[in-house]
Amino acid sequence: QNGRRGQLAMKEAPVVLDKWQKLGVRLQADKFEISIDGQKVMETSDRGLPFPGALGVWIQSDSRTHFGLIELKSLP
Repeated sequence: QNGRRGQLAMKEAPVVLDKWQKLGVRLQADKFEISIDGQKVMETSDRGLPFPGALGVWIQSDSRTHFGLIELKSLP
């Protein structure tokens, strides 16, 4: 919030080296649902979201990550 990075939750998840995987994040109100290749891996919430805003993507500095496509959709 206010341009500062924070961690809402953490979960060990299966990430395969040298293979493209689909990371999904569904946000409805203050609840997040996170999935990898269509399989839900965790849920969390953030009541500090006062209104819609920017999207940020962060990885650890010792990671090698490529984002091929970032797509945003409105939920029905």
